[in-house]
Amino acid sequence: NAVTLKTSNECTFAPPVTCTTPTNLVLSLVASDTAILDWDVITPEPAQGYQYYITQSAVLPTAATVPTGSIFVGTTLTATGLVGSTTYYAYIRTNCGAGDVSEWTGTTFTTNCTAVNVTYVQNFNAATVPAIPNCNTRENAGSGNDWITEEAASAYPGPGFTTKHLVYEGNSNAANAWYYTQGVRLTAGTSYRISYTYGGDSYDTYLINKLDVFYGAAPDIAAMAEFDILGSHAAIKSRPVVNVTNFIAPRTGVFYFGFHAISAANSGKLYLDDISVSVTTCLPATQLVSGQVTPTSALISWLGNSAEYEYYYSTSA
Repeated sequence: NAVTLKTSNECTFAPPVTCTTPTNLVLSLVASDTAILDWDVITPEPAQGYQYYITQSAVLPTAATVPTGSIFVGTTLTATGLVGSTTYYAYIRTNCGAGDVSEWTGTTFTTNCTAVNVTYVQNFNAATVPAIPNCNTRENAGSGNDWITEEAASAYPGPGFTTKHLVYEGNSNAANAWYYTQGVRLTAGTSYRISYTYGGDSYDTYLINKLDVFYGAAPDIAAMAEFDILGSHAAIKSRPVVNVTNFIAPRTGVFYFGFHAISAANSGKLYLDDISVSVTTCLPATQLVSGQVTPTSALISWLGNSAEYEYYYSTSA
């Protein structure tokens, strides 16, 4: 029996696209309260420009979604009034007029954290172990571990860190790990005080850790090199030590404080906790000078702006 096969060509016709969807969306700036979004020019230019929709919801917009606003000139959207440390979804569509609009096309971004005023305090108690707190950042310039947070019970016996804290745990590679605080607003010429608690393993004597402390205008290695070092601790061992450093803000702006673990390989744990930055309320005396020394007296002078001072002298070095 012969079988005859018949074929037919069927075509489906769709309405022509009359309003082209924007392409190549690029975020050129993301700040704590602002974002700038650019896209390619459409030719010919749409009669009514472009519409945009900004939301914190991950739900995709539809043709019926009410736009947040319109762009009539150019292909740049500057979104303002945003909330810091928040994820947004931004969509653009072409508006060709008379109800003829393109499909939405979009991108997502997270705004930077808003800088804080002094007094700034970070005690890591709100951290979700092992993550570092929100608005804090890390940078690893080597092949060692990263800074993480840990519970008090995770600290080796002896160090004395009794609450959540930051820790760098060494491995077979030397440490070259940075931890950066949230941005802190400082005012030029004002004296500030940074305080922090550090410590290290209390086991074998060869377990010695090292930590340097800097500050800069951005949370990255290059920015940390702009100003003088705030602290250098080359022989960290055992129980908590509180370090206090006074410094004068070089200019008005937002600054980040960087803690740089530089321990040798296999040096155990380096601990950090209770960071605070505040206005210096009691400046130390400077430029002490002795003079008019006699067998029973001496004149000591110094520079300072306090109304009252305490002194101590001794024959012991």
